[in-house]
Amino acid sequence: PSFRIGITSLSTTNNFIYAAVSYSTVIRTSNNGISWDTTLNDPNHWVALQTIDSKGSEIYTGGFITGLFRSTNSGLDWSFVSNAPSLIYSIKILDDKVLAGTSDGLYSSTDQGLTWNLDSNGIIPYINVRSISVDGENIYAGVGEQIYPHSIYKSTNQGNSWIPASSNIIGTNIFMLHKIDNRIYTSANHKGLFYTTDSGDIWINANANLS
Repeated sequence: PSFRIGITSLSTTNNFIYAAVSYSTVIRTSNNGISWDTTLNDPNHWVALQTIDSKGSEIYTGGFITGLFRSTNSGLDWSFVSNAPSLIYSIKILDDKVLAGTSDGLYSSTDQGLTWNLDSNGIIPYINVRSISVDGENIYAGVGEQIYPHSIYKSTNQGNSWIPASSNIIGTNIFMLHKIDNRIYTSANHKGLFYTTDSGDIWINANANLS
C-alpha cells in the first residue's frame, strides 16, 4: 500500500514489523519492509493512531480520540475497545497487564482492555505520560510536562508504584524511551539525546556530533 499520511509508531514481534498509521490503519511486513500489507483499516472508528505495541500474537494500538484496537492473532482480526482512555500517547504490553500512557496519567488493564484503572502511584497525578519502555524488571515512563521537576519515572513491580529516575534530566518533556542492548535511550525536549546503563540513576549525554 501507499500512504501519504505519516507512520507514527513501529513494533516488531514474531518476524513481523507493524506500523501504526494515522486514521485507524495498521500495516505490516514480514520481509523487512520490501512489501507491506494492510492489516487494519477501520472506517467506522476514527482514531488518530499514535502508538503500537506487540508481544507474541497480541497487538494493541491507540491514539487520539477515545478507543483503541486489539488483535490476538498477529493482526488477522481486530476488535475495537471503546472504553479505553482517551488521548493515548504510548502503550506497552507486560506479562499480566497492558499499560497506556495518556494525557491524564498512566492507566493499566488486566482484562485485555475491557476495563482500565489509573496506575500512577508515585507519578504526579494527571500528567502527560508520553513514552513507556521495559528493561527486564524495570519499566520506565517519560512525562511530557516541563514545569515539573521529574521527567522520567521507574517501576520495579509491574507498574504498581513508581519512583523518579531522572536525577540529571529535569524540567523537560520526554517524548521517547527505547531499549537497545543494555541501554535505555531517551530524547529530552531542548536537551537532546541521553542514555542510561544503571537503571536510570544517571543519564549520559549522547549529543556529541549531533547538530
